[in-house]
Amino acid sequence: MSCETVTLTYIARMEGPATVNIYSYTTRLGFAALPGRHTDAMFALVKPLYPNIVKASSVLETGLGNINAIFHPPGMIMNAGWIERRRGDFLFYREGITAAVGRVVAAVDAERLAVAKALGVPAAPFIDIFHRAGLTTKAARDSGSIAQACEDSEPNRTIKAPPSLDHRYIHEDVGYGLVPMAELGRLAGVATPTIDALIMLAGLALGRDYRVDGLTLERLGLADKSPAELTRFIATC
Repeated sequence: MSCETVTLTYIARMEGPATVNIYSYTTRLGFAALPGRHTDAMFALVKPLYPNIVKASSVLETGLGNINAIFHPPGMIMNAGWIERRRGDFLFYREGITAAVGRVVAAVDAERLAVAKALGVPAAPFIDIFHRAGLTTKAARDSGSIAQACEDSEPNRTIKAPPSLDHRYIHEDVGYGLVPMAELGRLAGVATPTIDALIMLAGLALGRDYRVDGLTLERLGLADKSPAELTRFIATC
């Protein structure tokens, strides 16, 4: 039995040898257990520790709601030259997520939503999740601009880019975020060309095969399941 949230419970960074700055607590944080039949019991245990969690329908909803996987890979790949040249000396969210990057994030988001719909999984657009989590303003959410939402993100205001591409923003958010999204798309018969392109480009940039190293259907034990069988498995495995 295990449980997970959509993203981290805190927006925080280590700022010194013994100093961690917590910029924000993530609000309305989706939570689910595996198997799903244990979600109520696990929620009751975890809620006193993290009062901002809210119950999701399943780990498919939390997994497909992984906001880091939606915008970190486009931000990293499309800023690769700047990251390598400047060693990350720029503001990743406020300066790195420009209008062009935001449009690619939106394309990833559209494919994710299509996969979720095909699997019957509740899903909200990235910009709504970002606002609900307390990470941007209502005005930015209402604008529909992902670039504006990142620029107006107070908790992320001072966070710089990673110093290299060899970072969890790619290793984790591609291998354990985008790869399972693409794999679930394959299971559901939904094309994910933008996600597939980012997986390929990340692999070329880092010299890794994320289709092998990442969370594939085979590694998850789901390769032989139909969408209906997947839903039952998540609930009762």
